[in-house]
Amino acid sequence: MLFAPLIGIKDFTNTDGRKFDVKYDGVSHIGYRMGWFFRKPKDSGFSFKLELGSRPGFKAAKDKYINPKNLYGMLTFGLYIPLKIKPVYDGE
Repeated sequence: MLFAPLIGIKDFTNTDGRKFDVKYDGVSHIGYRMGWFFRKPKDSGFSFKLELGSRPGFKAAKDKYINPKNLYGMLTFGLYIPLKIKPVYDGE
């Protein structure tokens, strides 16, 4: 679960007269993130991580639960090499 106190953005008028209208009436301070992590074998090898969720931000429309602009996703694939592999690590 994520909590983020967001600062509201208000309409802005530039010094040259251009106006920027943000057009939003509220933000959601709550978000969530769920994920899965896999590493095989445990000592050294490949790692895989997947996270999906919804970030805090602009509220969704009244007939929807989630604002698509707030969706979050991460996919990571890597190689895990710990320092305890000899002869790199000379500790206990």
